[in-house]
Amino acid sequence: MKVSRLTLLKAAASTLLAALCLHSAGCSEPTRKDEPAAADAPAAKSAPPASRQNGEPPPAVAARPGAEKAAASPEELRECVGRVSRGALVVEGGGEGSYVTGDFNGDDSQDVAVVVRPVRAKLAEINDELANWILEDPRKVQLPGVALAGLKPGEKPERVTVAQGDLLLAVVHGHRAEGWRNPAATQTYLLKNAVGGGLKLVTRVEAQAARRAEGRPADLTGDVIGETLANEAGYLYWTGAKYAWRH
Repeated sequence: MKVSRLTLLKAAASTLLAALCLHSAGCSEPTRKDEPAAADAPAAKSAPPASRQNGEPPPAVAARPGAEKAAASPEELRECVGRVSRGALVVEGGGEGSYVTGDFNGDDSQDVAVVVRPVRAKLAEINDELANWILEDPRKVQLPGVALAGLKPGEKPERVTVAQGDLLLAVVHGHRAEGWRNPAATQTYLLKNAVGGGLKLVTRVEAQAARRAEGRPADLTGDVIGETLANEAGYLYWTGAKYAWRH
């Protein structure tokens, strides 16, 4: 039986088409249903800021230790002075200008300096060498390498005593976070000839900057008590053991 040329051509075309389809199917892999497409993949999470990693909070700016707190009331000042002096001293005034607070000895606890008067019946107790406070005159404090006026080399200044009617500056060092308001705060310095005008707080940073501007050593431990004594502007500062006057 004779097969027409057209029939042979159609058969050849069908065979070639089938071969091409088999080759295409063998070279490609079907898409797996359990694998999501790239567009459906979850986005990568950005790393948290360094300060928030491991659950740590961002760093906070610490408040200055010993910084100025609420103003002292007259009642608080009377309670403090009565506590540390056992009734031997009374607050003079108690309002603005009669006290100042700050961290004078640099221990990160707030101190208070308040103008006081001695009780007449307690003068012997105030002047007792074994009293629970240190009595001194800041202008007569002996400093290393500094000669006191009126004294011969090696001569010690006379012991400071208090008389009736003297105005004193009582400096009470604070204790822990409550500062001078803490009932445990009892370390007290009674300063004679230290009550002047314009009593104010001068922070350690401010006082050190002023010292540098004058070309002087900025060797301060804490805040200082600024005022005017005998027509000289200056400040009382903590030496590490006593309070001295500098102008």
